[in-house]
Amino acid sequence: WIGLRWKPLTDANLVLEGSRMVKLGDSARNDWMVRASFSREEGTDMKVDRRSWPMWRLYGDASYILDDQQTFGVLDFRAGRSFALSADGLTVASMFGGAGLNYDSALGDPEAIGAGPGVSIRRWFRETYHAAPRSFVDLTVEYRFRLAGGERAEGLFATLSVNY
Repeated sequence: WIGLRWKPLTDANLVLEGSRMVKLGDSARNDWMVRASFSREEGTDMKVDRRSWPMWRLYGDASYILDDQQTFGVLDFRAGRSFALSADGLTVASMFGGAGLNYDSALGDPEAIGAGPGVSIRRWFRETYHAAPRSFVDLTVEYRFRLAGGERAEGLFATLSVNY
């Protein structure tokens, strides 16, 4: 993709995007996309003053591919408890119950809804003597039971992300 992203609100993690998909390979396509995403979370950061605390996370993302008239959507919610795993507070585990919705208008069964338990391990790094850690690696594993829609809502899901 080549495009522009805009974060119109300073106090909310809302991102708007307009971009051009550039075909690289036989399975790709040239097209235009508009997208909006939103996220908010509490309790996934490290806390040096306690050993455990409540956590929750909400993430939503919607995209529309213009020429192919295809709509994508993701909604993910988690709530649970976070725990400091290391004495320095840099390793945090979050145990949660979560639910997710996935939508793709191009599929025969466009929506898939699932829910289930999960765990996330986050390790913070890039701290200095004068600054708190600025980056983290996060591994999340969860099992979702299908509540409605396509079978892709059920099974074991794993995500590894790096926020630098």
